[in-house]
Amino acid sequence: MKRRHHITALLTLAFLFAASRLWAYGEGVRFQAGEFPIFMHFLDPMLLEHDLLESSLYLHMNPPLFNLFLGGFLKLFGAASFQVIQICYLLVSFAAGFLLYILIAALTSSAALSFLGASFFVLSPASVLWENRIFYTTPLAFLLVLSAVLLRGALHTDRGSRWLAFFTCIAVLCGIAAMFNLVYVLLVIAVLWLGFGRSRAMLWGALPCILFVGLLHCKNLLLFDIYSTSSWLGCNLSRVVLHQLQPSEKVLPGGEAVLPLPAFDQEMKVVEPAYSSECPYPEIAALCSRTKSTGQPNLNHYSMIPLCAAYLRQSLSVILNSPEVYMRGLSTAWRLYFAPAHKYPYFSQDQLIGAATSFFDRFILLTTAGGLSLTALLLFILTVASIPLSLFIAERKMRALLLFIGVTVLYVAAVGNALEVGENNRFRFTTDPLSTAAGLYAVARLIRLSKSRHEPKSRQPT
Repeated sequence: MKRRHHITALLTLAFLFAASRLWAYGEGVRFQAGEFPIFMHFLDPMLLEHDLLESSLYLHMNPPLFNLFLGGFLKLFGAASFQVIQICYLLVSFAAGFLLYILIAALTSSAALSFLGASFFVLSPASVLWENRIFYTTPLAFLLVLSAVLLRGALHTDRGSRWLAFFTCIAVLCGIAAMFNLVYVLLVIAVLWLGFGRSRAMLWGALPCILFVGLLHCKNLLLFDIYSTSSWLGCNLSRVVLHQLQPSEKVLPGGEAVLPLPAFDQEMKVVEPAYSSECPYPEIAALCSRTKSTGQPNLNHYSMIPLCAAYLRQSLSVILNSPEVYMRGLSTAWRLYFAPAHKYPYFSQDQLIGAATSFFDRFILLTTAGGLSLTALLLFILTVASIPLSLFIAERKMRALLLFIGVTVLYVAAVGNALEVGENNRFRFTTDPLSTAAGLYAVARLIRLSKSRHEPKSRQPT
């Protein structure tokens, strides 16, 4: 009976996904392939197609896997690349909802709650909008929920192959987004060690992941003398710190003037890039070309490294001498974090599905007049609360899974909001499936607790 319920729910979920995408297409939502030439996160399309491996090696502004993915599609499919990528994004978006259903079912044993949570994700306007952009937001959401499902399998079998699959997923995350790095990998291992206990199979499964992510760090350290997998730490932090300075505050201790900030237009193109350093690798076009073949500035230019380092130095100076400035930036970041994910400032198609966004804002996300989603806030609170509460769960497999979910959501929120102002609700969207699963687990536990309290006590024999 239960299996039939799950099959019916998944078929209904697939129907709702297809119907909602057809409706969005009818409203004019299209895959925005035109963003590809202008997005700053991508290498020059000519280099991706004709010099992919060398250009990816010398990529310092981001980890290389997403650019390798794009370059691979350009090489394999040529002019049809974007149609194939669009199909892949639709499949990945649905797969994220499908896996979310499986994860919630594993946590709650309820087909109704699983369907509710998966529908919440796949029908959300943010899911529709993000799957129509060539960016790694939708893939990250998919990989995070996939990692939780793979972790459940590893915890139940404690086999090396299952652990290897889980940590391979973590390695791919680290190869796509700089937020996920060696610190995150070691944190995950520590959390699983705490929740699950000692496991030799887990350590062997984690070893290739540690080596891969460590190589990404070592590559940047050897080539560019930077310790992270992205050189943009200073530029990102400047948005939280230097952007918050008032005109009268833009002189640092010692009389140094604050550097002018890179200006971005609505299409995220840099309007006035500052290139001053000479490139030590003149034969590497990915580092030394000041513009891409599309005419856009090349933000992987070598001079961005010392420029971002200067932003980092000045930002840290402001934090140490005027911490209240950083507090203003953090306050803004956290407010944006709890804003509906479809209210991303760079969306250009959100007005096309205005009826759906209005419905979600009012009835599902419970968005306040100030732009705060009470639903997102509640799910975050329940997810973070699961971290200490999971320590009291006797069953170590469930304890470790909940710890991983809670710590991952908290890690993304803490790191993202500490280092960025502007894209914070995009960060939250990638962890929304995990927060939904943890939140519905809490709901299921409360329902069971309520039922147990109202059950009549069995009569004692006379």
